[in-house]
Amino acid sequence: MADIGVRGFGATRELAFEQAAVALCAVIADPVNVAPREAVAIECEAPDEELLLAEWLNALVCEKSTRKMLFFRLVVRFEGPRLAGEAGGEGVVVSAVARYLLKPDWIIRLSAEYQGWQANKGGKDTTYFSDGTIGETKFNEVKWQSYGFNLGVEYVF
Repeated sequence: MADIGVRGFGATRELAFEQAAVALCAVIADPVNVAPREAVAIECEAPDEELLLAEWLNALVCEKSTRKMLFFRLVVRFEGPRLAGEAGGEGVVVSAVARYLLKPDWIIRLSAEYQGWQANKGGKDTTYFSDGTIGETKFNEVKWQSYGFNLGVEYVF
């Protein structure tokens, strides 16, 4: 297991939370190469801003894993102690399932799944600080592929 640290800077609290999320997503892939093809609504709540930021980033990680997506376009709105956000991104997941009926109540099932993401090297993140300085971070090249095959027997009762 490895730990990372992210920071978010912005003229408003919303922009700072959005930039922290972009920094987190940039650990996986260059945001420039991720198209916001699908929007995902994310809501979370916490008693203070520090915990709310942690909840927001944890929710993004959960949605990435659950939906098999990478995110880039992130929008945050605050509603009291609640955060209502939206993350836009993409990912490739292809799956196929075949079933063969042995008897009326016995089925053999074969499934296959492919997942793939790619981001090209050469992108950079530019951060503009309130004191006028500018920081740049180069992104790493990412090519993530996953294959899965399952064979199962089902009994229908």
